Amino acid sequence: MKKLLVPVLVIIIFALLFVGCTNSSNSSSDSSVEIINSNQQNSNSNNNNNNNNNNNNNSSNNDTKKSDSNNASHKDKNVSNNKNTNKKLDNKTEKLLKDIKEKAIKGEIIDYDFKLGASIDDVINKLGKPSSENYVAEAKGNYFNFDSYNLSFGCNKGDQIFEIRSLNKDLKSLDLNNVENFFGKPDYTVTTKLKEKIIGYKITKDFKILFVFNTSTYKLDHYSVLYPSITHNSMAGDNGREW
Repeated sequence: MKKLLVPVLVIIIFALLFVGCTNSSNSSSDSSVEIINSNQQNSNSNNNNNNNNNNNNNSSNNDTKKSDSNNASHKDKNVSNNKNTNKKLDNKTEKLLKDIKEKAIKGEIIDYDFKLGASIDDVINKLGKPSSENYVAEAKGNYFNFDSYNLSFGCNKGDQIFEIRSLNKDLKSLDLNNVENFFGKPDYTVTTKLKEKIIGYKITKDFKILFVFNTSTYKLDHYSVLYPSITHNSMAGDNGREW
């Protein structure tokens, strides 16, 4: 009986060892598969990251191109605007502005020979009674308006003419760009509550010229020649007008 037990035990031991080796082999195989799968997942993840980076780079390049294109477009518009502002004056416009300047140097306006510093009586003797007369505190004087002649004269207390305004309808053809192209950068500029843009130039040591534009169209409404120093009123302590 003892002799039979020994071989049986040996067989059982070998059987157990065989089963253990098989499980170990399968476990090792499964582990290897898991490692391979893990490596493949990491590889796929890296590929995805690379693809994302490439997409981001492409997007960035596209944005840069768009930005460059927009900048170029803005530059083109600015150049175009400058060309429009500085375009050459036509002969008729240039002649009108030249006449305005030459007459202003003499203290006069176009179409008439009335002079700054003269008496308003000289005007009344030639044109007759004014359409209206009113005192304008901001302008420092009395204004005599001759509507049928498109003229207005500002006078000090001694009835000397310190401002002559022309409301000639031909002036409506002029705009702000025309005037600035001919006369250059203004010595004076202001926008009033009446929606008027006024620019001024020193023409001589004594005389100045003012252009008044409607801010909705920037077409010239009227212009005037000015003799500021005779608006001074020492008796009232008023230094008078500068523009």
